[in-house]
Amino acid sequence: MTRAPIRLFLYLAASAIAGLALTALGAPAPSGAPAPSPPAPGGRQKMEIPSGVTVQSDTFDWAFNTRRGEFRGNVELESARARMTASQMTVQLSEEQDLQWATAHGQVVLTQKQDEKTSIRAEGDAAEYREAERHAELTGGVTIHYAAADLAEPAVMRGERAEMDLDKHVTVVHRTSAAPVTLVVKPLGKKGGPTPEPIDLRGDTVQVTGGANGSEYVVTGNPVVTQGPTTLRANRLRFQINPEDNQVTTIYAEGDVVFDGKGSQGGRMHVTGRNGVYQRQTHLITVTGDVAGRYFAPNREQPDELVGDRLVYDVEKEVGTVTGGPGGRAQVLKRVPPKKEEQKPATPDGKK
Repeated sequence: MTRAPIRLFLYLAASAIAGLALTALGAPAPSGAPAPSPPAPGGRQKMEIPSGVTVQSDTFDWAFNTRRGEFRGNVELESARARMTASQMTVQLSEEQDLQWATAHGQVVLTQKQDEKTSIRAEGDAAEYREAERHAELTGGVTIHYAAADLAEPAVMRGERAEMDLDKHVTVVHRTSAAPVTLVVKPLGKKGGPTPEPIDLRGDTVQVTGGANGSEYVVTGNPVVTQGPTTLRANRLRFQINPEDNQVTTIYAEGDVVFDGKGSQGGRMHVTGRNGVYQRQTHLITVTGDVAGRYFAPNREQPDELVGDRLVYDVEKEVGTVTGGPGGRAQVLKRVPPKKEEQKPATPDGKK
């Protein structure tokens, strides 16, 4: 039996028994059978699932006993939540003829449009999509393009694996064995205002959440956030773009915080502590818990050292306050390099 008659037989049985339309271009509908869906263009095969999911491909085979289909050649799966394309795809239906899951291989692209200006495009070697759970997972050379109203241009992430919650609009990208996930976030900024500095992210895992309250970014696994002359490291870094002015106002750092910043006068501050909060608009960094810092003034070899329980430091103005510490008192140790001995003029006999 040739492939075309097999597909025609599948259409007859599925339409009459399960309400599942499997269409072969040019195949006439039998007498008394439901009218087939309009055939896909270019001689392609099309399957319509009663729940509203459609699958198109160049060829496919269907197994009635397992309710599973194998689709090959320019496969397209489209539901109300997402669209996925691939070179080949396996589709599994439930007993109720709803889409249960689909696996895809070869040049996989999954797209979802959340609203007028927010969308995500995920690319990878393979993917698994589960309709009921609103969940997708891509593996192998994954690239994520995230576009939002609060970004000047789409943010691009690359990793080995990505998990997508299509209902909550959460995407998590995991690093490869060779390199961490990297991401450059370019906030749009306020209309008519200055363009915000881009933010560079790096970590083993990057999570992006879209929503009406502004995009949120969470970085874990040796995370590093850099914006201009400031760098934050911690166990977990988190920030959100303010939807009112499309700028990052606050960066939160949790666990083993390391902050490095350079002020307008050229001074550099290096601080460590347990937790930290960096307010971008006021240039204030607040570090708490076992605070230890060093301030390197311009043209000075030795830094000023400080120890306390809480530091509030203005990076731009290079001034700060230390509170708490051993015995409830903060300590600031100023180390000034010793002055060089003045050379005394020599006496007539050659003695100094």
